[in-house]
Amino acid sequence: MEVAGREVDRKSRTGEDQMTTPPNLPNSGQPQQGWGAAPPAGGPYATPPGGAPYPPPNYGAPQGDPMAGPQTYPAGGFPPPGQPGFPPAAPVYVPSPPQRKANLLRALLVVAGVLAVVIGLGAVVHYLTRSDPQKIEVGQCAKLGGSSYKPEFAIKSCEDAEANYVVAQRIDKSNADCATKDYASYYEVGRKTSSYTLCLRLNVKEGDCVKTSHFSASSKVACTASADFKIGRIVTGRAEPAACGSGATEHETIVYPKPDPMTLCLVAPK
Repeated sequence: MEVAGREVDRKSRTGEDQMTTPPNLPNSGQPQQGWGAAPPAGGPYATPPGGAPYPPPNYGAPQGDPMAGPQTYPAGGFPPPGQPGFPPAAPVYVPSPPQRKANLLRALLVVAGVLAVVIGLGAVVHYLTRSDPQKIEVGQCAKLGGSSYKPEFAIKSCEDAEANYVVAQRIDKSNADCATKDYASYYEVGRKTSSYTLCLRLNVKEGDCVKTSHFSASSKVACTASADFKIGRIVTGRAEPAACGSGATEHETIVYPKPDPMTLCLVAPK
């Protein structure tokens, strides 16, 4: 999950010559796909701004399917509709439709109640067994950490200091392209679950400093020499480098068109 992407490349503006040029620029010398060895096909991944896959939580874990949802319940066990009730009337049996209908209605109500409980419990079990990336919705925040070989994804409050990303868009397709290369992305290839891609933007405010890496997610840090850049200004309503000034370049800005247009104007951390 090279969550760094173009974020990493902006490090060069601060004078730290150990960083390289953006992986998405020509002749940068950086790989265009993923960190380290590519994960096996068919599993969940995540992609950084600029594009490298980040394997999903539980990558390398046993291949059971805890997210497949509840098993189908057998149809047997429906309560019998009851006796039709034919009371005698002289030598002829005369049916009693009202009593039969009442018994049948009671039986149907019982069956409906049982089904409602089963379906309700199934929905709860299915939701509880889904992973955080499957549950998260647009606008919610998450802590994305670990490494490309052992990633960690957890839903967090956006006020939590550990919440480093906000879900900007959810696409019902694996490894889908986000609106710009500035988004990090997390995607999963479904087997028994739906495939999807999460487009993630940094969860930051003006004055925050960010540390990036080619092998892990970006994180908020103290504004010291170890930080790669500082959020000097956040412009809402516009998603273009020019929002930060006529001379601003893509290396000095982070552009997020969705869900609401936003441009981060970057400055040196000190």
